[in-house]
Amino acid sequence: MNLIHPFPRPLNIFMILAMGFMLLMHGVQFLLLKASQPKDAPPLSGLLQLRIFLFGVFELLDWQRKQPTPPRKRR
Repeated sequence: MNLIHPFPRPLNIFMILAMGFMLLMHGVQFLLLKASQPKDAPPLSGLLQLRIFLFGVFELLDWQRKQPTPPRKRR
């Protein structure tokens, strides 16, 4: 097993494309999260930003679960 080029030629190209697509999608998720934050919300820490970028929607779900729920408006 080679650590520098671990995959054979056809699979190597697919893995590079898949990694690029994953980084693009996680970047879009992160930008959407930052754009949807209210202006008065506390800023996200650097570690949390990195974790959201690396783990994507799984980290976002965990982060959302830890957020306090806003009070519901009564009709």
